[in-house]
Amino acid sequence: MLFLCRFKLIEKMEDRQVILNHEQIQQKLRRIACQIYEDNISEKTFI
Repeated sequence: MLFLCRFKLIEKMEDRQVILNHEQIQQKLRRIACQIYEDNISEKTFI
């Protein structure tokens, strides 16, 4: 079911399909953070 709210189309939560659950999202974000750290470990400064 879709709703129009402030000119945007919004789906009800019951109509959505879960792609990643909470734990999987946390794992993905942690892996991304680790990858960024590993790629920049030798940097002296950050922005």
